[in-house]
Amino acid sequence: MIALMTGTGCQGQRNEIGFSSVKEHYKTGGLIMLRWIANWASNHAPTPEKHAERALNELRMELFQAEQRVLDAQMHADYYRARLAFLEEVTQKGIEQVYDQRKGQQETLQASRPGVKLAAAQ
Repeated sequence: MIALMTGTGCQGQRNEIGFSSVKEHYKTGGLIMLRWIANWASNHAPTPEKHAERALNELRMELFQAEQRVLDAQMHADYYRARLAFLEEVTQKGIEQVYDQRKGQQETLQASRPGVKLAAAQ
């Protein structure tokens, strides 16, 4: 005979059961576990809807990243346009006139913006 601690009856009560009962217990427990696994697999199987949902999230991320690359490219294009315009202006008017004109524009912007002035801007 094999002694098992079970949750039935008084707490910690020992039940004496035979070997055939233990075999039956593990057999039914195994069947319960197999049913649970089959149920879990059927509920978590990759259905077309779940696959589409996952693909939708991935495509949204790809779209976001593509839009970020477009914004970065626009920012780079604006930077190079500004550099080109500056260099063209310098070659046409000379550096002194361009410097004076830009300094006047910067002072106008700072005067129209109240607030803290940075040491680098002074």
